[in-house]
Amino acid sequence: MDYIIHHVVGIVGAIASLIAGRSWVALAAAQLDSEFSNVFMNFRWRMLKHRLTNHVLWMPSNFLFMLSYIVCRILFMAILLWRNYEIHQTSHLQNMSQDPTLVYVCALIGNFLQ
Repeated sequence: MDYIIHHVVGIVGAIASLIAGRSWVALAAAQLDSEFSNVFMNFRWRMLKHRLTNHVLWMPSNFLFMLSYIVCRILFMAILLWRNYEIHQTSHLQNMSQDPTLVYVCALIGNFLQ
């Protein structure tokens, strides 16, 4: 389930940055920060794969993964989405027909679907 939530939040963030029409580089860089929890996730996965669930590092790795996931992926991404919404509200690009980036992306998706 967390896998699905992670990707839904990422997709919503990508769509929100498209709607905002600016700050793409900053938002993309900030979204990469959410991947910090991968270190602990991969360490935990390796321990599971090698059946080291009785190892002394098993519980600390689970705790660090849970903590980093909550902070980096849930809280940080929620703040990022909210900030993106605030940027959009103060933007002069309220009329989406004036946003050339969104027009280009819609045309690209439309051509892909044909």
